[in-house]
Amino acid sequence: MKKILLTIIAIMEVIMLTSCVNKTTEEITDDNYTITTQDATTKEDESSSTTSVNTKLFSNVEIPDEINQYETTIFSLKEVTDGYIKSSYNPYKTESIFIDAVFTDSLNNEYYRPAYWTQDYNIKLNTLSHQDSYVFSDELKGTDSAIRKGIEHFNVSFKPLSSGSYNYNFKVFVNNVLKEELNGTFNVSASSNEYKGKIVVNDTNKRYFMYDNTKETYVAVGMNNAWYSSNSRKSYDYDEWFKRMSANGCNFSRIWMASWSFGLHIGSAAKVDDFTGRLAQAARLERVLGVAEDYGIYIFLTLNNHGQFSTNVNPEWTDNTYSSILDKPYQFWTDDNAKKLYKDELRYIVARFGTYDSILAYELFNEVDWTQSSAIYDQKIKLWHDEMAKYIRSIDCYDRLITTSYKGTLGSAMSLDSIDIANVHTYDFTSQSPFSGCRNLINTNYRNYNKIMLLAEWGVNASSGYETYTIDKDGITLYQALWSSILSGASGTAMNWWWDQYIHKYDLYKLYKGVGEFAKHMNLNGEIVYLDKANATIDSDLSFIGIKADDRVYGYIYDISYSRNNPSVRSFTTSFSMNYKNGEYDVTIMNPRTGEIIKIEKIQVTNNTISFEIGTFNTDIALIIE
Repeated sequence: MKKILLTIIAIMEVIMLTSCVNKTTEEITDDNYTITTQDATTKEDESSSTTSVNTKLFSNVEIPDEINQYETTIFSLKEVTDGYIKSSYNPYKTESIFIDAVFTDSLNNEYYRPAYWTQDYNIKLNTLSHQDSYVFSDELKGTDSAIRKGIEHFNVSFKPLSSGSYNYNFKVFVNNVLKEELNGTFNVSASSNEYKGKIVVNDTNKRYFMYDNTKETYVAVGMNNAWYSSNSRKSYDYDEWFKRMSANGCNFSRIWMASWSFGLHIGSAAKVDDFTGRLAQAARLERVLGVAEDYGIYIFLTLNNHGQFSTNVNPEWTDNTYSSILDKPYQFWTDDNAKKLYKDELRYIVARFGTYDSILAYELFNEVDWTQSSAIYDQKIKLWHDEMAKYIRSIDCYDRLITTSYKGTLGSAMSLDSIDIANVHTYDFTSQSPFSGCRNLINTNYRNYNKIMLLAEWGVNASSGYETYTIDKDGITLYQALWSSILSGASGTAMNWWWDQYIHKYDLYKLYKGVGEFAKHMNLNGEIVYLDKANATIDSDLSFIGIKADDRVYGYIYDISYSRNNPSVRSFTTSFSMNYKNGEYDVTIMNPRTGEIIKIEKIQVTNNTISFEIGTFNTDIALIIE
């Protein structure tokens, strides 16, 4: 769905950053520290004439003193001559130089990890006496600054999944020829903490997420937080947002690698194969991924936004670095050189960020059908997605999920076996009921693609947070969509778009509290059946939606008349009954606003019917039978 992006973004980052990368031969300043980029072709030419084939590039691999199971460890390669690699090669371009690392545990399991070129930064918040207008009334105030430490170098990031002894083998390739190898051993200390594992698609029904180690259900409860809003607080916006999200039951976020936030490129004059001017932003993204892990929040990392490859919808093509090597945006899908360079970019992303468990999935594109001539090039776009998804999978030993998105409910790339998650983007809930509307969208999407899906962008208005507020001041429609989505077949809650100018500004985080607590109780393994009012006997002024997973039911009862246009609170006292297998069950009644458990009682089911009193409640109530 086309969105009018906030004017603040253009003011905040394009002005602030575009001036930093006008030419690849000019100095690039980040927080008063300067670095100089050089033309990659020149460096490669120099390397061929000045480097002996017998010259050793690296003296050793720097291994941390302590390496722990399930924790990310950084291995740094120490150059024989500091600065030689950057002056002689292009460390972002695999045709120039690249390093493959293989870690082998005591059971001979191998883990492949590509190296990445980086600059260490100390990212910190400097407290100031003033506060910019986009931070509102938050306690966290100040300016995010990036301070360079040491010199640029190669790193390898690795998260050991088992304890014990490991061997490592680092192979250094120059001009696609193996130049040298570095080998060694290290030991990994066992962790006493439970490690649930990465998030995968449920292997019993293919409709929900679960942790691969424990098989526990993961229900994604959250919103979009696509970019930071404060041009001073920058990455620390996420500290504030994630803190409030986590306190209110959220465990999921969607973040863009846009040019004005965490993208590896900005400016048409910048080099496609050189991320030097964006290393501070990469360090900021690393920090955000770490903060997300601290708060138990998982992320869709969106790698491209549509505007970068459009001249009419949120157009950024003239400022897209790829416009320096392509005449038209649609050539991105077919040009061999562009695809090769983009694979190098993907390699960098997987190498640098891939060990963070907070990454639930890589999203190749946001709303790819808003790109230039997308209808004409639809099949080319589909083939591009398949090629890039398979490439990611070939270099990612942690096998993160992969997705993409279109502006509505349908998209040809969604049908690919290489795409794990089908997404829906919709802002059509100005008038339709969130209950019937969400369920219909989810059912249609699942029938089309037969794979796990999510309402990855959802809203009542696509124009602004302010207009969303005027339509849904108290977030009633959003609140109802949260409940409807998780009980209608989506793998998580409907994800609101206006996170800063709506959720944060009007402190609507509390809308997520109850549904977040409820989601923690959901075990969605096994055979799934979706329920509605036809499956239950309740008060005629109430309706019901729910999920039956094997012998468990998760349900939500609500006033059919309650809406943002009719916010009158009515009180109900009702009983509940439905057909159910004989046996003894625990029935939990929960406050859907707060997640507080009101009561738990044991019910003996006979004659294949379960019946119990709900009690008195206002507007809505949640229940669990297990």
